[in-house]
Amino acid sequence: MTIENVGQNGYWSAPTINELKRLKAEDIRSVKDFRAGRTHVGSIHFTQAVDLTDIDLDSLLGGLICFEHGSCTVYPIESDTPPMGQGLNVPATIELCNLKSRVPNVIPLQRLIRKLQSVKYTHFMDYNRTLHRWTFGVQHFTRYEFPSIEDEDETMLDVVEHAIEDIVESPSILAATATAATAAIAILDRLDDEEEQKKPNGESHDHNMLTDNEPSTKTTSGPKRTLQDMAESLSTDSAMKDVNDDYHDMQTRSSFENHVADEVQPRANKYFKVGYSESVAYKYSNMLVDAGLTMGRSFRPGWSTGDLLANSGKIVGVRGLSDSRSKSQLEAMSANVSIQNVHYTSPTSFDATPCKELLENMLEQTDIITENGNVPYAKLAPGATFGNLLGGRWSFIPSHELLVLKLCQGLYDPFDEPTAGVADVEAARKRRFTKWLEDAVTQDMERDLEQHAADGNIAATVFTYLTGHRIKEACNAAIENRDHRLSTLLPQVITGSETFRNYIKAQLRLWKDYQYEGMISKDYRKVYEVMSGNVGLTQGMNGAVGDSDRVLVSEGLDWKRTLGLYIWYHSSPDTTLEDGLNKYLEATTHRELALRVAEPTPWYLGPHAVSPRRDMLFKIIKMYAQQSNDIRAALDPLGITSDPLDYRMTWCLSVMLSKALNVSVDTDSSTVSLASQLEAMGLWEWAIYVQLYLQDQSCRQIAIQNVLARHVDVNTTVEQESFLRDTLRIPTTWIEEAKALRAAHIGDLHAQVDALIKADKHADAHHLVVEKLAPEAVKSDDLSSIEDILRRIDSSKVLDWQQCGQLFLSYIMLTKQSDNQDDNVLIELKDTVLRDLRNLKLQNDSRRQRNIPLAECISQMAVRCALHPQR
Repeated sequence: MTIENVGQNGYWSAPTINELKRLKAEDIRSVKDFRAGRTHVGSIHFTQAVDLTDIDLDSLLGGLICFEHGSCTVYPIESDTPPMGQGLNVPATIELCNLKSRVPNVIPLQRLIRKLQSVKYTHFMDYNRTLHRWTFGVQHFTRYEFPSIEDEDETMLDVVEHAIEDIVESPSILAATATAATAAIAILDRLDDEEEQKKPNGESHDHNMLTDNEPSTKTTSGPKRTLQDMAESLSTDSAMKDVNDDYHDMQTRSSFENHVADEVQPRANKYFKVGYSESVAYKYSNMLVDAGLTMGRSFRPGWSTGDLLANSGKIVGVRGLSDSRSKSQLEAMSANVSIQNVHYTSPTSFDATPCKELLENMLEQTDIITENGNVPYAKLAPGATFGNLLGGRWSFIPSHELLVLKLCQGLYDPFDEPTAGVADVEAARKRRFTKWLEDAVTQDMERDLEQHAADGNIAATVFTYLTGHRIKEACNAAIENRDHRLSTLLPQVITGSETFRNYIKAQLRLWKDYQYEGMISKDYRKVYEVMSGNVGLTQGMNGAVGDSDRVLVSEGLDWKRTLGLYIWYHSSPDTTLEDGLNKYLEATTHRELALRVAEPTPWYLGPHAVSPRRDMLFKIIKMYAQQSNDIRAALDPLGITSDPLDYRMTWCLSVMLSKALNVSVDTDSSTVSLASQLEAMGLWEWAIYVQLYLQDQSCRQIAIQNVLARHVDVNTTVEQESFLRDTLRIPTTWIEEAKALRAAHIGDLHAQVDALIKADKHADAHHLVVEKLAPEAVKSDDLSSIEDILRRIDSSKVLDWQQCGQLFLSYIMLTKQSDNQDDNVLIELKDTVLRDLRNLKLQNDSRRQRNIPLAECISQMAVRCALHPQR
């Protein structure tokens, strides 16, 4: 590994840029121990492997990684920063060198270290005062800069600390440490005197102000001394003499009986709260490297009933926040507390019909397997495809969700017929995508056609047909307009021939040279521009960039039709889908085309919205074209729904795409989110189905049992229990245990014991019978109510069965004696019951908290046994 110097700026990297360019694709995805830096300025060491796949290596040093004196920045443009753990946004160690000019000479080392330790989002590691080098660790990247340390910020305590450091470092005066501390007290008192001198008569910020009858003992004479003068005064003889005198006076006061003439007054408040516009932190609250400026005026929001939010300042980025005040009013009140009402989407407002249909169709493609003989889990069946999912029972599905499923079907479903090679597969998938895109833009195309038909604009009709890739219909429209030349040219667009495109370009140049463009309608020019392969800006009559008659071919179109123009007409038919996609992305960021070419925003924002949000359709197309497996980044809920709590499609596509791409994707986050959504909607049994996809066995079991405990009760319908047992293969013991918990909550002891026995919790059922049911049955002389229960308990699973459960059974047998029973058997049974009763009484009495009903039960049983007649 070598280090490379780049240009005159002193940037270097290890491995070098040339070495990185020679790496294979799989190696560039995980570059370990990557280092970069700038000579005499600083360096950075990425402690985790970095992915440089999507990074322009020529602009890496000095572009993405920037070092200035005292600062380090990675991703200077904040919008380019990827999520944590991706690209260069990984943990790293940073060193900033040659910081001597930024550190005042008088600042104590401990204060400097405390200042560095307070820098937000950093972990302090070391500061070398000799080399003036600061080393710290970060978990993610923003701009990290050495904090500003001004001399005037230095307090009197810092001067004392600096003086004590010098004293301790000098062995000759180490014994004077105590005297130095007393000197600090004297200096602080003297500073108070000089501060009081500056105040007008009667002015004080202290809460305990002096009255007229309390004479002030402070002196008001003497010039004000600077902090440096006071620091130097520690070493003068006169100062040490004054200190010794003060120290002697302190020693002479051996008790509180000695009167002190000078009463020490509390120090006055030097700071008080002001408005934000008058604060020193004004306009500096975005400096993340200084925690004091960033968080000094922060306010913890508080929630109240009725969705009320108490906050200080201005809230940004919260959808649904009602506030009728203007921006200027908000800024004026930024130092006050305001109460606002927040509107949010309730999970109960979701429509359960499409949600349940989606899950039912997913269930038909799911195999549910029992793991380790008890814990079930779900996985997609081997033949699960998007086509099979679309072939299910659908009575209602939103159109935008249907488009997503059909797109995934075209891009990721396997082919029924065998293909010869990879090229054939790519060509076949591109044909599938073209068919999908034609269907996706049909509705918008037909709406525009109706408008053009009403206006009688034939040229606009032809162009609109081209935006939907309807070449045949465009030819028919030209023929109806008796434009036979155009009708013979349009079919040749399908070939994508460069010769044909050059002929059309020559025709456009002739129109421009003869200045005929002004006599040709804008829509007619768009048709010829499309045939020439140009779907961007046309040239003006004079060929200049700034001509006012220049036409944007895709102006007014939504992003899907604009993307279609770049794929169908701007690219060659034999190029990949990625080529057309990249040209469309370049158009959205072009200097002249930006904000004019439709961005791929979600459907609910409108066709011409400007937003950083991207449509899930576009993200899936981009993921396929770039052969990426980043499923989580492509399936943000806000890409398909305006509600960030709606995880239906995100979860479904995560599960299906992970199988289609044959990659292991962590879907637990979307699984938990959708399960919570379904539970809030009342579809708790379907929430259990979704939780079967959790990957960890113990987490899956706990999550399912928690849902059962919240919703299953003794009145659960037969259909619900059948769905849980037979379809989802949930163990019966889990269901009965949940019933027992609900019965305990409502106080139904008999139902609780019955559920515990069915849940194979025989020890718990036995304990409940002995402690509660049996004493009540004996007291009411209703032994039949517990006899059946005791006989259903498996005695082999109860440790103290003979001393408790068998005791009550024997007592019941004794009370049911018949004439044909042997007297010896009855006597032996009676002795056994009395003996076990004595043992149970001893056991109950030895408890810390004695069971009173059980004690009364034992006494009553003993009396009845003793009085039991013998034949």
